[in-house]
Amino acid sequence: TGNQASVLYRVYSGTDATFVDDFTDEEVRDPARSGYAAMPIVMPNGELNANRFTPPPKDKAVVVRFQDRFWYAVDTGGKEGNTLRYSEVDEPESVPDINEIVLQQNARDADTVQALIPFGPTLLVMQSQHAYALTFARYPLLDAQVSPIAYRGAVNQRSWDIYAGVCYVLDQRGVYAITQSGGVESLSDAIGDLFRDKIDFGKGTWSFLIEDQLTQVLRAFVGV
Repeated sequence: TGNQASVLYRVYSGTDATFVDDFTDEEVRDPARSGYAAMPIVMPNGELNANRFTPPPKDKAVVVRFQDRFWYAVDTGGKEGNTLRYSEVDEPESVPDINEIVLQQNARDADTVQALIPFGPTLLVMQSQHAYALTFARYPLLDAQVSPIAYRGAVNQRSWDIYAGVCYVLDQRGVYAITQSGGVESLSDAIGDLFRDKIDFGKGTWSFLIEDQLTQVLRAFVGV
């Protein structure tokens, strides 16, 4: 419609390509008009609105919901082991290429993301031997913060559970707890030799951890 720099308006929908645009400039800018601002050209963060409809990636094994967005990680293609992708707000089907965060590593050994854990106001990003906390206010591309919290990790997406505000995680060194304040406590040091000598983490695909809330018992299931 005429003289618009920031908003597109649909003025006609039918079976042929003929239509008449009879809006005046004043009518187009009238916020009381039905459909006003229905399709902005740019989003509040400055990104092009039409670019947001890219389908989700097909090479990510894990998807979780965190703060009204869907987050995709755990690479299956062997090229983006530390890349997180995220959707637009309440649109799991919309994951533009620009919506990505690459986990920067300063550790000596290479590591890749194994699990995502929505944990209160924080998304825990778990590699096999390192744990990170991700937070953001409104737009992850602009204000996301990723901080290392522990030299512990996770075996897979099924190797964690949350009970009474505490996150319990299984990694190759045993079982440990993470509090919402960022505290980390090892829980299995007394049986550490079992994890070092008896467990075959080559079968880690099938390992999982679960908290029985009725009996308040934490159980880890592993291959030997």
